[in-house]
Amino acid sequence: MKETFKRWLHPIQMKLPIVLPFFSPTALRAGYRAAQLTQIVATLRSPQGCPWDRKQTLRTILPDLREEVLEAVEAGQKALDGEYDDFQEELGDVLFLVTFLSRFCEEDGHFSLADAYTDIVEKMIRRHPHVFEDPSIKEEDIKRNWAKIKAQEKASSQPTFRSIFEGIPALLPALHLAQKISAKAIQVGFDWPDEQAVLRKVDEELQELREAIAHESHERQEAELGDLLFTIVNLARHLKIDAENALASTSHRFRKRFQQVEQLVFADQKDLHETPQHELEHYWQRAKELEKHASNTPSS
Repeated sequence: MKETFKRWLHPIQMKLPIVLPFFSPTALRAGYRAAQLTQIVATLRSPQGCPWDRKQTLRTILPDLREEVLEAVEAGQKALDGEYDDFQEELGDVLFLVTFLSRFCEEDGHFSLADAYTDIVEKMIRRHPHVFEDPSIKEEDIKRNWAKIKAQEKASSQPTFRSIFEGIPALLPALHLAQKISAKAIQVGFDWPDEQAVLRKVDEELQELREAIAHESHERQEAELGDLLFTIVNLARHLKIDAENALASTSHRFRKRFQQVEQLVFADQKDLHETPQHELEHYWQRAKELEKHASNTPSS
């Protein structure tokens, strides 16, 4: 009976401006907690609330949002390795700040958290016609449709020239910025045909860097190195690898292995800063062997 009712209700839900979570305990629980957090923030900001929270403004708290988002991303990297506890907590901190900042805007008469929820719900429904309107849309057309719908939204609100790169935050880390810019360009079909074509471009850029190192100025070398890095980011995209995650993973792996080198040097009662390069290389190889042995040892 329940399944029959769900099948009957589904086409009606798809026509509603909001898909009602009748059979989603997770959505109902999240909705209750979101309402509870909204009320907690209102209480903190009230005359009977917290003196510190009452003194805060958009200007004082906005920098915290950047910091908390970065902490959430770092915790997310750990989640990739199966450590989810910190990720849950950091996402909660981000949710609190989103609610807190929205409260400032509501108090100043601009918009409320409910308005922000409304915007994102309507946007997601509008940008997913292949889910909520026309399931026959082909998978290869989904990204192009997304870009087209987004452009139409901007054009309707402001009929002037708008670059496809508008909306990309200028404060993004360079690697992430390269990914975002590349993703925007491919939405209008500006891309290499496959990863082999990108690899050939990598070889070309590497040769240009070699020539710049041999004959050009430092500024030219920097430009050619930037071209090579940008092309490698695009290679990662073609391989369906997140370049930011790949580099972060390698950086963490290098740090962990070098910390093992530090421990080995310390165990031999040597000073790391006075250890010759060839000895450090020997310790590095030992650290790699220890790492390999640890990974092959069954956990108890």
